[in-house]
Amino acid sequence: MNDVKRVGIIGGTSRFRHLGDDMITRAHLQQLAAFAPRCEPVILHPDVEDLSWRFGVEVVPGLHAQLLAGWTSGMTRRSELRLLGSRTAAVLAEARRLREGRPPGRRSSGWRPLLAELAKLDLLVAASGGSLTSSFSAFALWPQMVTLLAARALRVPVVVSGVTIGPFKGLTDRVIAALGLRTASAITVRDSIHSPRALRLLGVASARVECRPDDAVALEPAPAGEVERALADAGLGNGQRFFALSVHEWEGLERSFEPLAELVEWLSVERGLTPLFIPHVTFELHDDRVLARRLGVRVLDPLPPDEVLVGIIGRAELAVGTRYHHAVIASARGVPALGVHGDAYTRIKLAGLAEMAAGLVSTLPAGASAERLVAEAARLLDRGRGTPLRAPALPEIDFLLEREDHAPARVAA
Repeated sequence: MNDVKRVGIIGGTSRFRHLGDDMITRAHLQQLAAFAPRCEPVILHPDVEDLSWRFGVEVVPGLHAQLLAGWTSGMTRRSELRLLGSRTAAVLAEARRLREGRPPGRRSSGWRPLLAELAKLDLLVAASGGSLTSSFSAFALWPQMVTLLAARALRVPVVVSGVTIGPFKGLTDRVIAALGLRTASAITVRDSIHSPRALRLLGVASARVECRPDDAVALEPAPAGEVERALADAGLGNGQRFFALSVHEWEGLERSFEPLAELVEWLSVERGLTPLFIPHVTFELHDDRVLARRLGVRVLDPLPPDEVLVGIIGRAELAVGTRYHHAVIASARGVPALGVHGDAYTRIKLAGLAEMAAGLVSTLPAGASAERLVAEAARLLDRGRGTPLRAPALPEIDFLLEREDHAPARVAA
């Protein structure tokens, strides 16, 4: 009897490497291998070849590309909703036909082979991170929610893991989010106030919602030898003390750049720490290395594998930056972190992390003076390392190991 279970993963993973999103995906793959070795992970993403090479697992196209065919960011909202609404209706109708064993409908438009792959899954995991918001409405929110709805139409159970919910603008985004999220057997969120409240307003039962740290904290570091070699390659051998720095282009950057530069100088001169800049994205227009050059600091380039990066940040005395996952990775290794935020959404994420990280994470708004940044960095350094932020097994592990009665009925492709 073949009892291998296929576990599909969707989320924020893109065709180019993005440190936070990639670490979320790798954490799920790592935990499935460790705790549910008879499970077969499958990533749903349109860039099949690129992601197969990057993650080393099976990748199938998913619904995203076909759902958004012809969509452009310059479309009017009315045109966008007409496109998304009609295709959502078509894909769900086709899912029901597939489940019932009926032939493709007149408006199938190629949905059948994509849905046949979805129907092969025993579980769908939406590791969506911060993409379930109107800021990414057509590009991420809708494709993910439609995938969840199609999965449930095919009798495939759904788990939503490690997300921030909202904010939403307009009725239609709220409706699609409510419909999709109500299908989930379990939902874990990264903050204890904003996301649970947003889910209640969407009509999602509180009993299915649990607050846990970001999924990336579950990613284990590479062996010590690999981490030490990478540090030596970056010019930080023989136990040289350093702080991990990450800054990216964002709305509040100019208000924060000079104070951050002064903080970097203070840490270097007064505390004797070498700055090591860790770019989270190095793709075309979104290249953090531009800001490393502007700050004039040592940059980790090329980036080593994700597990090695976890180990490197874990050797730092302090993590400083504007990227949320920089603080997540640091807190998972017991390293104090100072996060600078310039919008309500990032503030919500960092506040949720700080609440769970037992004093390891401190946050300041964009525009905070150099004096405030220095004072907070000094406080964190004087406090020193703390208890690493650890999380229980990711929710699909609980589902697979403890809820066998939820196993779906197979659908003939």
